[in-house]
Amino acid sequence: MNFRKKSQTSNVVTLIIFIVVIIILFPAFNIIYGKIVNTSTDEICRASILKHAGVNSKTMNMVTTSIDCPRNNLLFEDDKVTLDDETLFVYEKETDKKKTREINKLNSYVVNQVLAKELYKCWNKMGEGKLKLFDEGWTFDEHACLICDQFRFNIDSTQTFTGLNEYLKTYLIPNDPNGLTYDSYFNKKFNPKYTGSGSSPYIQKIIEFNPNKEYVIVFYGIKTGFIAKNPDSYYLEITDIKGMNDKCKLIN
Repeated sequence: MNFRKKSQTSNVVTLIIFIVVIIILFPAFNIIYGKIVNTSTDEICRASILKHAGVNSKTMNMVTTSIDCPRNNLLFEDDKVTLDDETLFVYEKETDKKKTREINKLNSYVVNQVLAKELYKCWNKMGEGKLKLFDEGWTFDEHACLICDQFRFNIDSTQTFTGLNEYLKTYLIPNDPNGLTYDSYFNKKFNPKYTGSGSSPYIQKIIEFNPNKEYVIVFYGIKTGFIAKNPDSYYLEITDIKGMNDKCKLIN
């Protein structure tokens, strides 16, 4: 009887320890799972782009193979930022040493930090402007585009957010082996043969983000007309989501 009681007690203690460990580690599992999902989605997109470019270079047919790059959905709130419903870790202030999932108040530093990373991911997974992705137009130049991210604000103020261009020029890409800023990365990988957008593939027409509007991070392709014989051009832009169907042929 005593042995049975000790055995039962031991099992209960083990069960309690197991439950406590699960409770402690559950948030970490969620974080890791979110990172894996986001990373795998980007890798699937990149793989489909490479496959598509390879087929397209031989057949010149944009729809021969599918591009599997769903839009990411970003939501900026007063106390957090979510990407496809997963709360992101961010630095709330420039002086912060650790990232947090809960912020006291959304500010331009947080917004620029997140948008810079998404711009980088978009340009990277789309082939950095080096791949011929779209079929040729027949007589006139045509625009095709893929939306990498769609984002909006859900905040209790009319505050606007500024300074993205300065952020890109100032801050380093996390874990970049060459220690490049975002702007340096765009310029280093930029090839005038493929990108006809000036000194950088990123074009910033919007200098402040209004919380009452919805925006998109877009990868643009200007497909060459058959007569013009100019090289295709690729670039990035953040723009208002309104009128996107009129601006270009949407891939996703």
